[in-house]
Amino acid sequence: MPNLGMRITDGSVTLTYSGDAGPDPALVELARDADLLLVEATYPDTVPDEDAGLLCSAVEAAEQGAAAGARRIMLTHLWPGLPPAAFLAAAASTGARNVTVAAPGPAQPIGS
Repeated sequence: MPNLGMRITDGSVTLTYSGDAGPDPALVELARDADLLLVEATYPDTVPDEDAGLLCSAVEAAEQGAAAGARRIMLTHLWPGLPPAAFLAAAASTGARNVTVAAPGPAQPIGS
């Protein structure tokens, strides 16, 4: 199913965003060398079944961000009621670095 991803840059800082897309090599290319990849991670470590649609786990999101060479990976669209720490632990199991979870609050600079 087609989905929209965005790559926004001012020439010095690049943000890449993807909604519910599932694992996809096109996302890796879209996020290539981005300063920040904001990516859906509905489940911590596995998507429960095929009926879940085009959703990513934190593991898949972190793997895609690492493969893209994204400097920071921010997980969003977490399943309600599950602790953010579970998503961070699952992402950390991939060896990906600089993974955070989106949370309300003041914006943080993403520049290098």
